[in-house]
Amino acid sequence: GCGQVNPTELVATLINEGATFEEGLARAQQAITGSCSVVLLTERGIYAARDRFGRTPIVVGKKPDAYAVSMETCAFHNLYYDVHSYLGPGEIVRITQDGVEQLRPPGKQLRICAFLWVYYGYPASSYESINVEIARNRSGATLARRDTAEVDLVAGIPDSGTGHAIGYANEAGLPYSRPFVKYTPTWARSFMPQHQQVRNLVARMKLIPIREVVQGRRLLFC
Repeated sequence: GCGQVNPTELVATLINEGATFEEGLARAQQAITGSCSVVLLTERGIYAARDRFGRTPIVVGKKPDAYAVSMETCAFHNLYYDVHSYLGPGEIVRITQDGVEQLRPPGKQLRICAFLWVYYGYPASSYESINVEIARNRSGATLARRDTAEVDLVAGIPDSGTGHAIGYANEAGLPYSRPFVKYTPTWARSFMPQHQQVRNLVARMKLIPIREVVQGRRLLFC
């Protein structure tokens, strides 16, 4: 409507082309070129379907007499859920009070989104059983082993760069510091605006320097 396409309505239309929810979800996943994992609430239960290449995670959590579905495993911790299973690429399950029923097995082709581990994912979450913060620590440590830069302090651009910087500093034996802090009441993600000029403005709004930490020091940012 209004000359635009509503992605949710478009996906719903694709699902409606199937004779069953299972068939409709499979048809939609096959038709969509990008990534679109789906959680669908129906009278017959909750259907969860991961995109056909597994770019967007779907995780099932379990506790006594209850199940939950999320993209981020950190959603489970304080609600006392344990990870029951990570859906594979193209896998479809139905969750009822009786348990988790696999309706379509995972495909063989997995194209993970490395962006989740290095930037977009929440530090307390895990994807494919790999924790985000641990992955960032390892990335920073790998950079330190390859690097020959002479610096006084190691710092991370908040928030996602923090894990990388801690890994780098620990591996290199250098002090870790925080010369920039993030002002949170602004944009959540500075890469999301469509124009570079706006992205530059958002970054300037979000990051506030601590001049006493910066002045006279050689800094390495992750």
